[in-house]
Amino acid sequence: MWVHYRPERLEDYADFAHELARRVKPRGVNAFQLWNEPDHRSGTWLPGPDPQAYAGLLKFAYPAIKTVNANARVLVGGLVNSNYEFLQDIYDHGSGRYFDGIANHVYSQYPPKTCPLASDGQASRHALCGISRVRKVLNRNGDAHKPNG
Repeated sequence: MWVHYRPERLEDYADFAHELARRVKPRGVNAFQLWNEPDHRSGTWLPGPDPQAYAGLLKFAYPAIKTVNANARVLVGGLVNSNYEFLQDIYDHGSGRYFDGIANHVYSQYPPKTCPLASDGQASRHALCGISRVRKVLNRNGDAHKPNG
């Protein structure tokens, strides 16, 4: 099994992101997803999901990349099942200006045209239509222009 611990020092991760952006810029790489599924409980951000810590990573890595390539797209790292709660939590920790869009991993348990409702009566995170809830979080936080995909 593979496991990934969050960085101990955000400065080190920012240095890595800066160097990576510098090296790949001549090759035309223009988009960066910061981490993979930081909201997942199975080993991608150990010891466990932490919106405040992840917001900190965004705050360090985003400017490190943008100083190399102002046109780069910096994405929140692959939210599991349209995890709109985690997205709102990172907004609550001040990360809104430190990403340009959302990478969203939609692992639908339902056929594409099916839209079951969650207990609160809105679209379930576990269906393709759950993306609409991520869009609502972006809109509510003044980021309607940011892509969610």
